[in-house]
Amino acid sequence: KDKIAANEEAAFKIQLKEDITTIERFRIKEFSTEWDFRTDPTYVQYSGQVLYPDELKEFSLYLKPEANIKFGQHEVVMETQLENYKTVSLPLYVYVEPIKEQKQLYAVDLDIQTEAPAAFDPRQDFTLKFTLTNLNKRELPKIVFNIQSKLLKETITTSLSTLEKAKVVELKKQFDPKLKPQEDELVITVTVDNEVVKTIRRAVSIVDYSDKFSERREEKKGILKTIKTLIYTNDGNALHTQTVQLQTNFLETLFTKTNPKAKIIKNTDGKRYFAWDIALKPGDSSDPIIVTASYRSFAFVIVLFIAALVFYYLQKSPIIVTKHGVAIEKTEDGITEVKVSVSIKNNSNLTFDNLTVTDIVPSIASVAQDSGFGPVKPSKILTSKKTGNLIVKWELESLGPGEDKILSYKIKPKLSILGSFDLQSATVRYPSGDKSVRVESNRVTVMG
Repeated sequence: KDKIAANEEAAFKIQLKEDITTIERFRIKEFSTEWDFRTDPTYVQYSGQVLYPDELKEFSLYLKPEANIKFGQHEVVMETQLENYKTVSLPLYVYVEPIKEQKQLYAVDLDIQTEAPAAFDPRQDFTLKFTLTNLNKRELPKIVFNIQSKLLKETITTSLSTLEKAKVVELKKQFDPKLKPQEDELVITVTVDNEVVKTIRRAVSIVDYSDKFSERREEKKGILKTIKTLIYTNDGNALHTQTVQLQTNFLETLFTKTNPKAKIIKNTDGKRYFAWDIALKPGDSSDPIIVTASYRSFAFVIVLFIAALVFYYLQKSPIIVTKHGVAIEKTEDGITEVKVSVSIKNNSNLTFDNLTVTDIVPSIASVAQDSGFGPVKPSKILTSKKTGNLIVKWELESLGPGEDKILSYKIKPKLSILGSFDLQSATVRYPSGDKSVRVESNRVTVMG
């Protein structure tokens, strides 16, 4: 009988048989504390049992627990010895339960401290912790925690010995890291011997751990052209809309195209940014954003401009010819005399020789006799047979670097001219290598 009430005796039948060749005496040396024992026959307890070779002996052993023993399973060690042999330990197992009257008296008295996070990140382990204390001398061999919620359905089974203190029971659970933010309630039902002894409720919530979208960037560089590809991913657990940005500057915005089209913003740091508003579900990635910066057209315009300048300066005559005409005498009937001047200026560092200057006087006028031609007088004044216009010519031996010569004369209209009239361009010819270069002045309108 190995299961007893606290006021009963456990009974065991002990059989003795040893492989011996001489007569020996078997003795019980001692027992575990907390237990009283007796034997039947009684002399085995006090003087031992005589054993003969090949003889089987048996006796009854009775164990009684002390009054303050704890309920539950116990190991009782009996130390035995033959006179000529070493000590042998014999373990005996006894289960002690409350006296029937006590069993009715000791109701379940269980203290439960519950630790559960009010909010948790689904990327981390969820830990539910119970600290249990048995406040009675009643053993609790089966305590069941039934945990129910929208997200959690678990059962934990444990036990407590009499008056056991601060036993910790934990549940660790891993959730899908992409679990969306939500509110939940844990309903924990505690049963002992199929009887509900406590119901615990705990509110928990899954947090939104979404942060800035992660960015993957690729860049391809060519001649005066760069293509950037941007892809953004929502690594969080909730739908989010974010404004993603790419730093730029004013000049770059003039030569950059974006697809999809970006808005240009200026942040508090004073810098310019391309910006896009993107909405992404958990785990989703955006369509590629293509940013193309090309300076090729600008470079082409610059090259074209430089080529035009070079061409202009190559084609530009170093001799500048400017013509002026002013009415110096007028009557009520109109203009009666005009002074004409032609300026020839050398804008180069070269000296030009043998220059011929030609100016045209319209047939309605003639060169005044008192023209006062100045230091350089015309070499010829001819009349064109074809048009009837006068042709005034000057021959200049040379024109040095930066030198400016002014040729002047007066003309008189054959009739007074009311209003205004036009004078043709003056012309300068000079040799340059194997060819002759011709330069014309501006036309002149003489106002009356």
